[in-house]
Amino acid sequence: MFAFISYIYPSCNPQPKIPHPFIANPLRLYGRSSNLLFMKVKITFLLLFIFSCTAFAQCYTAAYTAYGTTIARRTDGTLWAKGFNFNGTAGTGNTVQQPNYIQIGTDNDWSENFCIGDTHALAVKNDGTLWVWGKNTNGCLGLGLSTLNTIVTPTQIGTDNDWAFVAADEKNSAAIKTNSTLWTWGDNQSGQLGIGSTVNFNQLAPIQAGSDNNWAKVFSNDSTYFAIKADGTLWAWGSVGTSNCKLGYIATNPALDYCSPHQVGTATNWISIAVGQNMAIGLQANGMLWAWGGNSTSQFGNGTANGTPTVASIPIQLGNDSDWQQISMSNVLCVALKNNGTRWGWGTNGGHQLGNGLNGNVVFPIQLDSHTDWAFISIDTKAYQGGNGLKQDQSLIIWGYDLAISAPRPFPVQEGISCPLANYVFNDVIHLVAFPNPVNDFVTIRYQLDRNMPIMLQLNNNLGQQILNKEFIGVSGRNELNLFMKNFSSGLYFINLKTESGTYECKVIKN
Repeated sequence: MFAFISYIYPSCNPQPKIPHPFIANPLRLYGRSSNLLFMKVKITFLLLFIFSCTAFAQCYTAAYTAYGTTIARRTDGTLWAKGFNFNGTAGTGNTVQQPNYIQIGTDNDWSENFCIGDTHALAVKNDGTLWVWGKNTNGCLGLGLSTLNTIVTPTQIGTDNDWAFVAADEKNSAAIKTNSTLWTWGDNQSGQLGIGSTVNFNQLAPIQAGSDNNWAKVFSNDSTYFAIKADGTLWAWGSVGTSNCKLGYIATNPALDYCSPHQVGTATNWISIAVGQNMAIGLQANGMLWAWGGNSTSQFGNGTANGTPTVASIPIQLGNDSDWQQISMSNVLCVALKNNGTRWGWGTNGGHQLGNGLNGNVVFPIQLDSHTDWAFISIDTKAYQGGNGLKQDQSLIIWGYDLAISAPRPFPVQEGISCPLANYVFNDVIHLVAFPNPVNDFVTIRYQLDRNMPIMLQLNNNLGQQILNKEFIGVSGRNELNLFMKNFSSGLYFINLKTESGTYECKVIKN
């Protein structure tokens, strides 16, 4: 008996558009034969090759902005940055403000897993190594340095090569490894490390938070952390905000409960969280949004100008729509993407932050433009000045107040440069991993694609017997599948991803 769950990571790890995950057919399987699909791919790339001398394509796969600094990843695996760089968060070798994109180093093996905090940035390479740069506030770089150093180029944390997901906050950081353990470092004044106390005020290197080994994703902003486990449950710790409700649960022992992860509600279908200054919004697998915490500037999007209710101690549903795909928020502003590729927003909008050509707060979700080809959208998580997004053609778009040029952009405009298709080498699948490994119930299969393509997923046991064979369309960027293996026999299994160019394999052990 098999059960699949397919989803992407928004928030810190922007991804191109994918049909909403928990639909009747979560893998969007197609009934055509693999030969037909692969033939179409061959024809497509033949045409691309013929026209590569004159054809140009926008070549961005991920972008993230915080405190006026934007970091973007191009399809060739390079990282580029622009903007507010006084703390070295652009990673470009200096602390000079960057009005235009400049490459971060010369490496071309960066994954789409990167984040920006207030004064520092984190990024994972395709080989699973973790790199940091920026100001070492309270040891947030995790390099073991006790001084307030400013590191202006990417520097590796330790020698581990099993990092899978990262989050950066004001003075601390968190990461999940491929074995699904949670690690934190930096400031712990509000219990942000999740270790059960506020000791280790300045944790200078990654330390494991608890002993659980089923963490999947982690999100952070303003000294508060949320994390989702592999079973879809939501957990929170850290600052409660001025509303005392930001964590989404009421603590029975505030002195201790906020220092370690505690479950938010009982739902088991959370897929993403966006964290603001005094509230948070969560996206569930059914496409519904939920909000909790403070609502002073109508961040709940319920149509009340004075923010009613003013606080919510537990998650309450935000509207009735069930077609939301991805969310992002700054301290007092929310933007979201629907399944049909449209861009929506609500909250504080006094400086063109929503990019809809208007100034003035918005008290309920409104469509911000007529475009239907958005693949990913985000808002500056810290300075709430503006936002950026990716279109389905991989073009990079920005809107709002641009700190790099000290000027507003009332409407979305194209940003960055183009790169010739002829200069782009297709590598198909990048960084295929399966975790936790060994597995008891669910195994997560994570892989990165350099473009949309048909995929054949096969699962074989140690005797070579085929247990599973599915065809589907994988999308450019990070992809994940959760495979239910609780009823499988113990032993060694082989996971194969077959593409037009070859087969990629990883092994997993079932306890």
